[in-house]
Amino acid sequence: MVRPHVPVGQLGDLDEIDFKILRALAGNGRITNLDLSVAVNLSTAPTLRRVRSLEQRGVIKGYAAILDPAKVGLPTIVYVAAILDNQTAAAAATFEEAVRSLPEVLECHQIAGEFDYLLKVVAPSLESYQLFITEMAASTPILHLRTLIPMKRVKTDSPLPI
Repeated sequence: MVRPHVPVGQLGDLDEIDFKILRALAGNGRITNLDLSVAVNLSTAPTLRRVRSLEQRGVIKGYAAILDPAKVGLPTIVYVAAILDNQTAAAAATFEEAVRSLPEVLECHQIAGEFDYLLKVVAPSLESYQLFITEMAASTPILHLRTLIPMKRVKTDSPLPI
């Protein structure tokens, strides 16, 4: 795959070897440095230096195991669209601080459009989700919530198309 078209200056100093390293690591974060160096056609020492540089510059934000939510007791994944009760910086800050402290919330995005925020929430069951959302609504400045329940996972955990 070719790297996306991005205006000059926005990619910093990433070159094609960096992109090869990033694609390889996105596909397999446990790849050995030796295998990675073979994959990108570079010797091991420069490959390791480049990986460390990508980590230090924040291009690589971390490494994680991808878990099956159902096998760890969290089979219910719910998307929640939220509208805050008022459109002030204080209300947004209060909501965002509360959301950051909730381990059930995997992702939270401020969005444009009809809603203010979109959250991805996991729970052991719909009943526990209902309890969670009731408590969250009572403790944050939410005016309206819309729950979206996925029926089937079609595509998840895809690496970035770089």
